[in-house]
Formats: sequence, structure tokens, C-alpha cells
Amino acid sequence: SMTAPTSTTPRTAVARTARSRRTRRALVHAVRAELRANGSFNADLVAARAGCSTATFYSPFATKDDALAGAFDLVLDDLVDHTAGLFSLERLEEAGLEATIARLVERQAAFFRRESLVFRAALARLPERRDLRNSYRRAEAANLAHLEAVIADAQPQQLVKQARAAVLAEVLLVLAQGINNPRLLAPSATDLRAAVTSAIVSVLCPDSVG
Repeated sequence: SMTAPTSTTPRTAVARTARSRRTRRALVHAVRAELRANGSFNADLVAARAGCSTATFYSPFATKDDALAGAFDLVLDDLVDHTAGLFSLERLEEAGLEATIARLVERQAAFFRRESLVFRAALARLPERRDLRNSYRRAEAANLAHLEAVIADAQPQQLVKQARAAVLAEVLLVLAQGINNPRLLAPSATDLRAAVTSAIVSVLCPDSVG
């Protein structure tokens, strides 16, 4: 008797793809968790945390750097979402500029503090890994576009300074990136974060000269 050739139905292929995505997502989250906890990771620890075999770790990732890139992408996506939630026209309308920026600085400091070891691991590999550099640029561009759009929307209401929105957005982006500095991240550095808040407010304040 002849054995019928096995074939993969479209439904089976879709199920496998969905399962592969779930596995990859679980592994990426596990890499992030290991980095947060220990500043490093290996396939065995990540697989155990994700509830799969070590061999499965190398299914979506050819190398450890590929896994690191996945975790970095996850953190950067969260950073973009985080920024969008903290700096918006609605927040400026409800709370005003100073309170909005004060909250932005404190919450961003908490975010960078939580993810500091993930950033450190990724930034150490940045010179050798184009995918890490591209991820960073993509997140930066998304943040910049959001900041510029909010500033442009806030200007007609006199909520921020009447200057080129693109320039103000770049200044805000640079200052916000500077929050990821060990001096600012220390929980006790409240005075320093207040000073940074004042600096950002002075740049954006509609009453500022310039």
C-alpha cells in the first residue's frame, strides 16, 4: 500500500505561525526579565523562565544578540508608548505645562531606572549591531514625530512657546533622553530632577523669550 504524502494545510500553517509568534514573544519577555534582574542572560535561563526547552530558544534566534535585539525592541516600543501617554495635548490642557513636564521627568526616570540594565546591555552592542541601531533610530523618530505633533497642536492654545515645533520637539527629545543618566535616576535625586524639569519648562514655556 502507498502512503499518502503529508501536506500542511493552510490552517495548520497558520496555527504553527501563531504558535511560533507566541513562543518568540514569551522568550523576548523572558530575555527582558533576565536582563532586568541580572544584567545578562543565557539560553538556559531564558528558556526556563519562558517555560520551554533550551533548543526552542534557538528557533526564533540564531544568536544571543538576536534575542537581545528582540528585548531592546520591546523596551523601545514601551518607551514610545510611555512618552505618548505622558506628553499629550489632553495632559497639557488638563494639568498645564509645568505639571505635565514634572510628571514626565519623574515617570521617565522611573522607566529608565527599571530598564537600565536592558539599555546598558543593548547600548554596549550598538556599535556592532545595525539592527540595534536601526531600532533605536526608529523609536527616536517615532518619539520625535509625537512630540512635534503635540507641540504644534498646543501652540494655538498658547500652551507652549510660539516657535518652530520641529525645533522645540528636538530640544525636548534631547532633554528627555538625558533623563537616562545615573545621576538623575537615583531615587534620592529629586532636586536634580526638579532642576531638569525647570530647564525643560523654560524651553517650552509660552512666556519665555525667544
